[in-house]
Amino acid sequence: MIEKCSVGIVGGGPMGLFCALALTSKTMGRPTLRGERVAIFDPGDPRKTAGMSASAFVDFDWTTSNRRLIRWQENSRDFYRAMLAMPGTALQYGPIYVFRREARVLEPGERHLAAHELPTGFPHGTWAETFRINPPVFLEWMRAELKRRGVRFVPLQVDNFAQVNGECGAKVIVNASGVGAQALCDDPQVFPVRGHCAVVRLRNAPQEVRLVAREQTWYVASGPDECRVGGSSEENCWDLDPDPTAVKAMFQRLRPILPPEFDPDANQLAVSCGLRPGRHGGERLEAENQGNFEVVHCYGSRGDGFTRGPGCAVEVRELVLARVTLD
Repeated sequence: MIEKCSVGIVGGGPMGLFCALALTSKTMGRPTLRGERVAIFDPGDPRKTAGMSASAFVDFDWTTSNRRLIRWQENSRDFYRAMLAMPGTALQYGPIYVFRREARVLEPGERHLAAHELPTGFPHGTWAETFRINPPVFLEWMRAELKRRGVRFVPLQVDNFAQVNGECGAKVIVNASGVGAQALCDDPQVFPVRGHCAVVRLRNAPQEVRLVAREQTWYVASGPDECRVGGSSEENCWDLDPDPTAVKAMFQRLRPILPPEFDPDANQLAVSCGLRPGRHGGERLEAENQGNFEVVHCYGSRGDGFTRGPGCAVEVRELVLARVTLD
């Protein structure tokens, strides 16, 4: 057992970290929990979370009519705006070019791309601005900040929620287990969506996001001479070993938007896979009474973890703080 705490969080990926930050941040407009009252339970190397292979940019959708999703996105936007001023996050705000094969009505803040801005084969496109993330740096910053606040990281494979209650006495458990919720919650609606991400050397990389709509294809500057590129979307695939065929196809899809002289074989630095937590019916964010304790579920964001995650964490915070005694 560890020292007793009020809240146990299952999952040390982006969603679990966002929830811990929200629970211990005084900037969220509500009283806060002391960090030592929060513990994060995760069995493995946090660098192997799906977020490490994420697309590294925030892709808000303001066309949705779902008010809950809009609220999550608004809260995420406020979170990232605040984080821009924090040293060490490596967050940036800048252009996103989206290339399209079909026209689309503009969202607020967008403009249509001119013909000279479009790569061959794409008759339409939009320009806007968004938040750009370097996941390894940002996730490490979040972990370091939470440790500074006193949050404990417990290396433990969680097989049931009673195990967390027994380990630390937490009366509220946040379930941010991602695709692991399929087994942990016996939720047949959960399924993995495997995605590939490659880090490549690209001299004088354009400091922007370039994205082909609807084709899981993008590249994002992660340094002056480095980009993260992706991706792929393979449902119900649990394999974390990169598939050379899928990687080759990924670079073929990227060819129209990469510089023509770029050689992926000569400039590939690393390739990784991540399992996005898909869920039929969308995210599950709700509280559930389990007798001696309550569980606040927050999983199933598929590929929108960085986009909606901070906003979901604000709602998690409200559910948790209604169920624990504040400092």
